[in-house]
Amino acid sequence: MNRQELQRNEQLTRFVVQDLNRAPLLPFDDGSVDLITNAMSVDYMVRPLDLFEEMRRALRPGGLAVMSFSNRYFPTKVIAAWRQVGDLGHCAIVASYFHYSGFERVAAYEVRTGNPGDPLFVVLGHAPKALFVFDIKLLLPLEKASSPVAAPMEIPGIPWPLLPCELSLVESLRALAEAVSVDEREKAVLCVLRAHPFIEVKGRPGGGVGDVNFGNEALGSAQEEHFRLNLGAFRRWLKDDEGRPFARGAGGPSDDGLYTLSAVLRRCMPRGLSLFTFAAASETGQDGKAVVVRGFRKFTGLTATDEDEESAATDRCDDFYFAPKASAEFFAVTTKSNGENGKFTVRTVRGEPVLFAGSKNTCLAWHANADVTELHPPGADPTIPGPMIAEKMQRFWRAWDSKMRQAFLERVDGNGWTLMLEHNSAHHEHVFPIKEDFVEFVAVLDLEGLPVAQKEAFAFFDEFGLPRVQCEAGLAMDLLPSRLEVERAATDKEGAVLYLEDARGAPVALVKVKSDFYVKARRTRQMFWNTIVDPLLRGAYSDKKTPDSGKSDPDWGGAEKRLRQGCDMHWQEWAEVAVGFIRWFKAEFDALDEVKRKVLVLKARDKFGTVYRDYCRQANLPGGDN
Repeated sequence: MNRQELQRNEQLTRFVVQDLNRAPLLPFDDGSVDLITNAMSVDYMVRPLDLFEEMRRALRPGGLAVMSFSNRYFPTKVIAAWRQVGDLGHCAIVASYFHYSGFERVAAYEVRTGNPGDPLFVVLGHAPKALFVFDIKLLLPLEKASSPVAAPMEIPGIPWPLLPCELSLVESLRALAEAVSVDEREKAVLCVLRAHPFIEVKGRPGGGVGDVNFGNEALGSAQEEHFRLNLGAFRRWLKDDEGRPFARGAGGPSDDGLYTLSAVLRRCMPRGLSLFTFAAASETGQDGKAVVVRGFRKFTGLTATDEDEESAATDRCDDFYFAPKASAEFFAVTTKSNGENGKFTVRTVRGEPVLFAGSKNTCLAWHANADVTELHPPGADPTIPGPMIAEKMQRFWRAWDSKMRQAFLERVDGNGWTLMLEHNSAHHEHVFPIKEDFVEFVAVLDLEGLPVAQKEAFAFFDEFGLPRVQCEAGLAMDLLPSRLEVERAATDKEGAVLYLEDARGAPVALVKVKSDFYVKARRTRQMFWNTIVDPLLRGAYSDKKTPDSGKSDPDWGGAEKRLRQGCDMHWQEWAEVAVGFIRWFKAEFDALDEVKRKVLVLKARDKFGTVYRDYCRQANLPGGDN
């Protein structure tokens, strides 16, 4: 309102005319205002958090602030986010202003009188009754100040709390929450992922989204899309003004940290999702078909040592359950092998069988009668397992007779199953020695990516002669504590995945448990690679000679120091074993000539499990018999 209009209002005892976008500072004392209202302008604020913090400061403890708006606005003047969402999204945006400015009891309402006309929306919040300094960090020296800890925001009608950067997804998430059929949920999930700021979509490795060569013209054309986490965007967000308050809650800028913060991604983004969209067949009139191949939904461990990366995930283990309110009455235990995640399925497209297989973040597709090794030759790099997994899945398919293939197709395609597996490569050992490449199946996922009962899954593997990990199912929950001790004490395996099951045997949660031996060896391996192996392979033993070749020396002393610090911080009793490995390897290294030294360093990179086993054997430590 302008000054002339305010001057004509005889009920006013005082008024101020001020551009709040230029100067979002209120000329009122702390705690001097009982009520603040704003009509039809909250959508035009360009510094909303500054203004809302001023409102909270000026309000008395418990004071009320009310923002009202309709569904009309000037598109060229409102903030960009306002144009991207509907009425519910507008309420969410304003509610987020209250939430992240320290208000309490935030609520949103739609006001209708029964008369036709524009709806009125009201979002309100109360200043906190407790007297505290919200920006207490400003009282500290700059180098000691810590960011406030924020939490995702609850939005009415949406069962997943949202991060500020997820508010533009409100309409798609509401569609997901209200979806009745599997197809409706699938479409809503894809809409969410395509618009999510921390998801990227790619085509084949090294290429863009594009046509697929299936090795059979009868399948026509199709496009492939591979969805994966965009950790670069997430790391940048944690450093900006919006994301910084969430950094401590994430525990680290890793995929574990992202899943810990985002309930939306825990629901919508499994560990790898690929979409193949087949074109309609004009000659037969058949509609196009979409095939989604997904991996496990993200799950976490029970303690910090169960995770490979620093995060706060294990502190919120229950948040990763598929059915948080369901009670687990039984559990199943499957061995966690030391390989790469893989997946395999088959679908009928235009009456033709099509195989799909790949690693966690990739998926290849080919006609069942084509040769995948010609379409996607397995490379020499064992760190790219997708083509190798596809080749092994093709072997299983070709080993069956026609009757067996048809039975497999009917079961898998008919149920919309995806088979999950671990691919172990002898040329890329993690912690344990691997003599030859092999795969082991671990689970079956249903049409929505949830695991079927392990008894059913493993009976299916046995029926079709598919190699599988060890599994014990139907164990009573009172046996869980003692079983955890057994898994943590193991020295011959990475650990186990526990399937917590309800009375019907349906999994309600997955939990991973890592053996102490594995966690210790993995931490040793990473520090050893970073400080010793990588510098040598970039320098003296690099295949690509550069002016700096030979100038990058291993930091033996630094490796010992960093390993001791890491172990003292997390696993104090393991420090001497980790440092002992560095000293043992240095003695082996020093005793060789330059040619044999390079061989040893390459072995330490590709066959770390074997090298670590040799150390344990010579030092008479657990694990020497692996």
